[in-house]
This record gives sequence, structure tokens and C-alpha cells, in this order.
Amino acid sequence: METRIRASVLLLGSLLVLVTFTYPMWRPAPPENIVEDEFPELAEDLRDDFAQLPLAVQQDYLSMRQRNAQMSAALVEARLRPPEPLPLEEQEPPDVSAASVIARGEFGPLQLSQEEIDLDERELPPYSRLYGSAGEATLFQFPDRRKLLWIEELAVVYGPNLKVVLSTNPNPLTVEELGVDYIDLGELVNPSGSHAYTVPTELNAAAYNSVVIIEDTYNIVFSVAPLR
Repeated sequence: METRIRASVLLLGSLLVLVTFTYPMWRPAPPENIVEDEFPELAEDLRDDFAQLPLAVQQDYLSMRQRNAQMSAALVEARLRPPEPLPLEEQEPPDVSAASVIARGEFGPLQLSQEEIDLDERELPPYSRLYGSAGEATLFQFPDRRKLLWIEELAVVYGPNLKVVLSTNPNPLTVEELGVDYIDLGELVNPSGSHAYTVPTELNAAAYNSVVIIEDTYNIVFSVAPLR
């Protein structure tokens, strides 16, 4: 009898070990769309589009959701529902034949210099890879002291409340690093294409070292164009 009981216990133990180590092979497959469970704040009609984003980007938004679900959902919705590009006739460059170039810069993702990396002086803010862009910014000044910022061939990840600002800091990574004297040039006209912004006439534009696209609701720097 004891032999039979011992054999039964050994058999049961073997089965439990087998079940434990083969579970990944036979467990039911997860549903194709798990966004409903992981990201219930996201609008239903955006869930398939969200699932098409790169996995690392999805994971960043889901990680952000753990801190601020409202912010994460708002940023994803804006990204996946950008406004229509401006008609080409509204992207015609201004007549700057009489103007001189004060400075130029190119937009790009937030980044650190090699020296900052080596010295470990600064670090990129969380989720910075979600906010990349490309395009060129040029500051012009006319003989009558009028000034103009022309942004050309812009392509930026869209956000709920994007603005264009001038900063004395050449590489601000956060809104706090813009400095107290940054200049708000108004809402971003469009996340793509080319458009102009009026710069205050009295401004000493040469004192400003970057054009920055910020998200003004949640205080996020989306992109920086260092001016040279």
C-alpha cells in the first residue's frame, strides 16, 4: 500500500513539474488587441493604430500611463490624429530678398553632447524618444527691423498644445531649461510643412540660441533647433 501511495505522489509531482515547465508552450494565446486592458483610456477607434506603432514606443506610452493616464492618452490621441497638412499655396515662402539671415538651425530629437555623456552631467528626460522632429528654422531681419522666423519642411510628432518659442539656451531639454526670458511666438501652425512666425521687432534676436517646440499643457520639450 505504501509503495502504491509513494508511486502516486511521485507521479503527481512529475505531472506538476511537467505542467510548470511546459506552460508557455500550451497556454492560450493572448488576444490580438490587448490595448483595451492595458490602455482603457485610449479611444476605441485608435487602438488598432496604436498597436501599429513600434513596440518600444507603445511601451513608453504605457509606462507614461502608469504615472499620468490622462497625459498619455492625450499625447497618443494627438499623435494619431494630427491635423491635415496645409495646402501648398499656404506654404509659399515669404519674400526675404531684402532681409538678412540672423541665424539658422535644424530640428531634431532631444540629445546630449558627447561631453555631457562622458561627464554624466545631464540626462535625457523620460520618454524623450516619443517627441522627435525634423526641419529647418531660419531667423530673418529686414532693414526696417522687422524680424521673421521661417520654419521649413517641418515634420514633428503632434501634441495637444504645441507652441514655438525662442530660448537663450542652445539645448533645453525641459521647459524649466528654457529660461525665464524665453519668447513665446504662438501656436505651432501645423506639424508638417513650412510656415512663418512674427518675431517682436524690439527683440535682440541674436541673443537667442534655439527655436524650441514645446507642449504647453504638460510642459514637455518636443524638439530643439540650435541656432548658429
